Amino acid sequence: MAKYCCVCKRMLERDDAPILTMSAYGSPKCLCDECADTVERATASRDYEEIINSCQSLGDALTRGDTGDIQVINTVNSIISEAKDRAEKINDGTYDFSIDEKEDEEEFEITEDLEETEEDRAKDEKEAKVMKLFDTITSWAAGIILLGAVIFFIIKFVI
Repeated sequence: MAKYCCVCKRMLERDDAPILTMSAYGSPKCLCDECADTVERATASRDYEEIINSCQSLGDALTRGDTGDIQVINTVNSIISEAKDRAEKINDGTYDFSIDEKEDEEEFEITEDLEETEEDRAKDEKEAKVMKLFDTITSWAAGIILLGAVIFFIIKFVI
């Protein structure tokens, strides 16, 4: 796990730090508590000034952190851009706050058609057995081929 915030480069104080994004290798790029709070205020606040100030603070933290990570920069810029668009709509009075409520409800909801069934588990176990057998066979075949090559070279060059 990362030891520093990917935005401001402060030392992370906890092991379960919020994740901003994942690297191409599956490594989490984490946020310190302050940057996570700033992102939360920028994306979820209902106050125009607070959103704008949070976006400014997030941009400043990114600049001070001097990260060269393009993925982090693009992610933060995307968050700031979307937050500013949302803030403008809030300021104009055209933003529909029911969108936020729908996103909150849908965010972690697993529908029945996505749940794993007994049939899925049985199929996964069967595939695992087949793959283990295939792995064993190919390992033995590779060993036999290697042994044959060694014997061939011994016979060819020694005898």
